Amino acid sequence: SHNALVRVVMRGSPEKVASVGHEWDRVGKTLDDRADCMERALTALSGSWRGVAFDQYRTMVVDIIAASRLLARTSQELRDLIYANSEVLAKAQSLIAALPPDDDGTTTTSLSGDWGVARVTTSSGPVTVDVTPGGS
Repeated sequence: SHNALVRVVMRGSPEKVASVGHEWDRVGKTLDDRADCMERALTALSGSWRGVAFDQYRTMVVDIIAASRLLARTSQELRDLIYANSEVLAKAQSLIAALPPDDDGTTTTSLSGDWGVARVTTSSGPVTVDVTPGGS
């Protein structure tokens, strides 16, 4: 029901959602820092070690560095998605809190962003959700 949806949204905490984003940011930065350290160590080691064994070692370390950088980028993408969800939750809470019932007894809530527009309409019956893709 619409009331259940409103209760779920209003119980949410945009700050707690954003704090999860902060953790993913920390993970991404840590992975980048570790990759930088491995690159510096590999460069330093290349001055004193030559041969087939070093070539194989370098190949392995370069792969680990690339994987670390990929994980760092993925962590930052997750951070950005989580921050966006925190903002959407805050906006939904603000809209719901300020929303008076319509004259016909229904309540319509619209949320919009770069992802599109969502309209939630309810009366005494079931909730109707209309999502339009694209910008606001």
